[in-house]
Amino acid sequence: MITLFKNKGECCGCSACSQICPKNAISMITDEKGFLYPSISSDKCIECNACKTVCPIQNKFTYFDYSQKSFALKHLNAGERKSSSSGGAFIELAKSVINNNGSVYGAAFDKTFKVKHIRVTTLPELEQLKKSKYVQSDITGIYSQVKTDLNEGHPVLFSGTGCQVQGLKNYLKKPYDNLLCVDIVCHGVPSQKVFDDYLSMLENKYKSKIISVNFRGKAVKNKVQDMLIKFENGKTYSSIAALDSYYSFFIKNFDLRESCYSCQFSCPDRTGDISLADFWKIENQYPEFQDYKGISLLLINSEKGQHAFDTIKSNYDFIETPIELAMSQSPFKKPFDKPHKSDLFWNIYISKGYDACVKKLHFMPKLKYKIKRLLK
Repeated sequence: MITLFKNKGECCGCSACSQICPKNAISMITDEKGFLYPSISSDKCIECNACKTVCPIQNKFTYFDYSQKSFALKHLNAGERKSSSSGGAFIELAKSVINNNGSVYGAAFDKTFKVKHIRVTTLPELEQLKKSKYVQSDITGIYSQVKTDLNEGHPVLFSGTGCQVQGLKNYLKKPYDNLLCVDIVCHGVPSQKVFDDYLSMLENKYKSKIISVNFRGKAVKNKVQDMLIKFENGKTYSSIAALDSYYSFFIKNFDLRESCYSCQFSCPDRTGDISLADFWKIENQYPEFQDYKGISLLLINSEKGQHAFDTIKSNYDFIETPIELAMSQSPFKKPFDKPHKSDLFWNIYISKGYDACVKKLHFMPKLKYKIKRLLK
């Protein structure tokens, strides 16, 4: 029987293998850490190797033959910008596709705060795709929906991490003029299980159900609020990244998927026609453009991406920046190193749970540091 990978570092969880299988012999199963991995049914597998041909890790991707351009931009509509994680770059790209009788695919929370890719076809539905979700999304079954839309002639925007975008392109096996791919520049992905346990910890602490989660709230003037969670009883939890356990583990790379530490998509060559990210530290070179309300980095990687940007740029205040400035950001350089405490995190988590990880590994910053961050 076919073996898809030798170790878990060789699987990014894109599920392209399970979706391409002609016999439905591959299921995505959650492991003890909460990550999805393919499992092959020996009774159904016919060893056609279709699964191996679509794997974005086993097959090197071909990048665009295009001179990349980078832009810093912020939405002219203050409301759209405030309701977005950074400068609101994604929303107008999505609107243009919807208004052209198309469909948009991206990550959204369901009612229980599970992160899943969904298909939207109306402007109100786009609200679900706004905002960052620092959890690996479940993309099971989505590629076939995208293919159906494309074959019916509808324009499609697909957004996802680099491996998810490449998984889709491998699954489709041919280019489509009516497909616009947007890759979200990725730090790495924690699991849904860890996120669920974090939310349960907060619900126990506040003795109420959570009704909204915002990883990048903008509740404080001129400051990006890192975590903002609201409860049924009217209480609110807010925290900067360094003080929040889930954010802290994520930023320190303790709880990322194993493949993230060797990610081939953490490089200047991109899988999407457009790449989107925050434009960190732009004030160092363009202080007059920074207003601390969120700035998007938009990287154009193809002619199709350029055309898409040309159709929406009137909605933005933007400047073209040197490509070297964009590429100076960490996710464009190389994957994040696996910290030595990652194994310790998972050992504690699997044996004792999330609360134990917080007690053992989440060290609260000193008072001097807290004051400095809050004043900044």
